[in-house]
Amino acid sequence: MLACMVATLFLVCTAAPASAATIAITDRATDLPETARVTVGILMDAGVPVRNLGGQRYVIEVHGFHCDLRSRDALGAEDPTGGVSTVKCRIGADSTQDTKTGKPFGEGRALLETLEEIQQKRGGVVFSDCGMGYCGAYAPTIRCTINTKVESYEHGGRWACTYTDEQ
Repeated sequence: MLACMVATLFLVCTAAPASAATIAITDRATDLPETARVTVGILMDAGVPVRNLGGQRYVIEVHGFHCDLRSRDALGAEDPTGGVSTVKCRIGADSTQDTKTGKPFGEGRALLETLEEIQQKRGGVVFSDCGMGYCGAYAPTIRCTINTKVESYEHGGRWACTYTDEQ
């Protein structure tokens, strides 16, 4: 009987489809107060176009944000690159190690740090997976809206972002 229960549990757990989690963060979030605004800035700095949705609302988004991270911790202290990880990121990319799909994303380290902060402070989303000196990070969609009806930059309501993982 126990063997049947274990086998059933194994089949249910392994047959269940992976589901993505989406987390929304506005500029009014007390735990991540600047995250939406910073994300918009990173995407703009990287040259991602802002689209007009009408009604003084705009959107900026990327699909297929993928990063390959490699540790250089094993290098000796005499090596100037020792202890500094390499980060190579792309947008429009597949979620596979060393992918060449999509196009390079020069602001990858900054956006990756933002995703790591979200993952640590909010939980419920997982953007990276690590092992043996390599980490891969992937976000299928990062979408931010800008509401220019809100004239104040300090009181919130202007920026909001949703981040989707691939759990």
